Amino acid sequence: MTTFVDDDPGYLEWAAAHPDGYVVNCGRTPGPDYLKLHRASCNFIRSSKRSNWTTGDYIKVCSVDLGDLRRWASGEVGGDLQPCQSCSPAPVKGNLPIKKGVRGGTGTGGGPSRLGTTKNVVEFLAALMAVIGGIVAFIQWLK
Repeated sequence: MTTFVDDDPGYLEWAAAHPDGYVVNCGRTPGPDYLKLHRASCNFIRSSKRSNWTTGDYIKVCSVDLGDLRRWASGEVGGDLQPCQSCSPAPVKGNLPIKKGVRGGTGTGGGPSRLGTTKNVVEFLAALMAVIGGIVAFIQWLK
């Protein structure tokens, strides 16, 4: 885990070298109310249109390990990470990142995601169980 304070070139170099990494944007004195989690590739935290990424009111805490950032946020700051709505880096709880188009928003085709809600997953599993039951019944009929 690396913290960047007053080091825009170092921060931008880290983000470019770790596009699959994670970045927490927070105040110069991190507080539990603002711990915004981004993917290192998110344009909100590395656009070439700005030059004060770590020299203004905010600093960046970076890691390739999401668990490290979660432990830092809860243990040292006393808060939870708040995922960026644009780059969808990870759920608030749990260990796996959310991929766009799989969390209930818009799928890659512009329509609703097929596995976007718990209800859809449950319906899929029920249909799968029915198919498996039919296969078992057919095999028993063959005997």
